[in-house]
Amino acid sequence: MSVNKSETKDSAAAATADEEWMQYSIGYSFGPIASSISYVTVDNVGNRSTGADFETVYARLSTKF
Repeated sequence: MSVNKSETKDSAAAATADEEWMQYSIGYSFGPIASSISYVTVDNVGNRSTGADFETVYARLSTKF
């Protein structure tokens, strides 16, 4: 399990906000089979304050021989 947070600041004149993202991840291994899921939110993508937010969910199931 992990929780990650990051923030970027831009000093350019076009930058109107600080970009912030949070990621929550959890995974489990069943021996040769592993699974994980991540949820990420990003606010002010590209340091813009309007219309630049997104959320994503990533799920993975893998095998190893």
